Amino acid sequence: MLGYFQHAKLTTDTDRQPFVEDIERLLKQPKLDEDDFEGLYGEICHHFGHDDVGWADSLGNLALLDANTNRSYKNALYPVKRTRIIENDMRGIFVPICTKNVFLKFYSRSSRDLLYWQESDANDYLAAIEESLSEYLPEQGGLDA
Repeated sequence: MLGYFQHAKLTTDTDRQPFVEDIERLLKQPKLDEDDFEGLYGEICHHFGHDDVGWADSLGNLALLDANTNRSYKNALYPVKRTRIIENDMRGIFVPICTKNVFLKFYSRSSRDLLYWQESDANDYLAAIEESLSEYLPEQGGLDA
């Protein structure tokens, strides 16, 4: 997470500086204080719009990943995942095309902000899945039938 904030191209340095300082402070502690960590994690989640949402476990919020990448994510935020997907692809690590497209927001009708994965992005991705499957399952009438 620290690496992301140190190198990310966020709007301004003031967007990331408090997080960098807080993460560095936590990392310097001989023993990580769980309450401090949870508090900072909550602030970062809120900053990136990753508060608890009802659609988090929906099909529109899932992508295929190799086992190593998937395990390394744990509860990483969308911009961290996106950065890692792009880095993996650049290093020649196989990333399924639809997974790459999800993180490039290829399916999103309005991709004004690449740092956030929003419900509208998930809905647009789900619509693309439904459209692709309708060719193979026309009698099913889509995923809602």
